[in-house]
Amino acid sequence: RCSEVLELIHTDICGPFPTATRNGQRYFISFIDDYSRYGYIYLIKEKAQALDMFKSFKAEVELQLNKRIKAIRSDRGGEYYGKYDGSGEQCRGPFAQFIDECGIVPQYTLPGSPAMNGVSERRNRTLKDMVRSMMSRTTLPQNLWGEALKTAAYILNRVPTKATNKTPYEIWNGRKPNLKHLRVWGCPAEARPYRPHEKKLDERTVSCYFIGYPERSRGYKFYNPTEHNIFETGNANFFEDVEFAGGDTIMDFEFEEECANISSGVESFVDIEPIFTQNTIVENETIIEDQTQQDQTTQREIPEIMDDVVVSQIV
Repeated sequence: RCSEVLELIHTDICGPFPTATRNGQRYFISFIDDYSRYGYIYLIKEKAQALDMFKSFKAEVELQLNKRIKAIRSDRGGEYYGKYDGSGEQCRGPFAQFIDECGIVPQYTLPGSPAMNGVSERRNRTLKDMVRSMMSRTTLPQNLWGEALKTAAYILNRVPTKATNKTPYEIWNGRKPNLKHLRVWGCPAEARPYRPHEKKLDERTVSCYFIGYPERSRGYKFYNPTEHNIFETGNANFFEDVEFAGGDTIMDFEFEEECANISSGVESFVDIEPIFTQNTIVENETIIEDQTQQDQTTQREIPEIMDDVVVSQIV
């Protein structure tokens, strides 16, 4: 383990996902500090944007913390190390050349050894599990998974981890995080958006859904299902105790990485995880026949996740 922030940065790209966000992104790239476990998430349209995102991340964190990134750990993907040429050799690409120019020590995993980049792989898996859980209980459009992802990363930075004795936010910023403003993702709300040309008899609030926190402002982000737009405001009432539409029905939300073609011409699946699906739940019924009470209970299938394999258990 490192002894200070920015001593080692873990990074990985996750995707592509079957549903693009509202802005057309189908990937996300993560940068995680080894010492504090504080993470940054960026939504991207293609893997070639990895270098641009790292430049933005590097400029921000080095200026804010007054420290320099010393090492970065990643896999040997074409977006990090470089693509294969005609002879089958992997040539150094723009990302590898940039970190060499900055004096940052690269740490690459061996081919076919994702466990060597375990911090990023586990964080990506945790984020995807949280997004599935958040999206499955709402009727919001699936293209809002990007907002759910950023909210999940926002929460993980503010809760304790096994790797540190403090929260990542406290180590990164030097103060304890305030959790009083956290809300249930996807809950209904009545919010008042900013309308510069609002008339006196116009409605002051709109019925919407909470979908996250602004990155550079203090407030909340909402989705308006009527106008299909997203707005930010700090003036809203949340209805977190209201049952979500659909009751006990869990929406089939597919958040699985698609088949990706790597530069060597070999087709592979990247970090595929099972899809959460919910079978129809048959409630216990009691049948009374011929004035004799005979309890007959029907079987109920409950999907259970064990070691990444969906197992049906009869109870």
